[in-house]
Amino acid sequence: EVVDTGDEENDTMGINYSGLVPVLIKAIQEQQDQIQSLQQHNAELEAKAKEIDNLKAELEAIKALLTK
Repeated sequence: EVVDTGDEENDTMGINYSGLVPVLIKAIQEQQDQIQSLQQHNAELEAKAKEIDNLKAELEAIKALLTK
């Protein structure tokens, strides 16, 4: 999309930098969406890990009471 083929007289190619800006902006927006999704997923996993740790602590407390 952003490759400028020039004219028919020479075979040089170039980049249309003004055309590259929207492509880069779209890519950055997509990356930001992915980052936010991963951050949310990470927060959910951290909450589940904390819950597991709490359940382990409760289980150990129950075991301690049962072995008395």
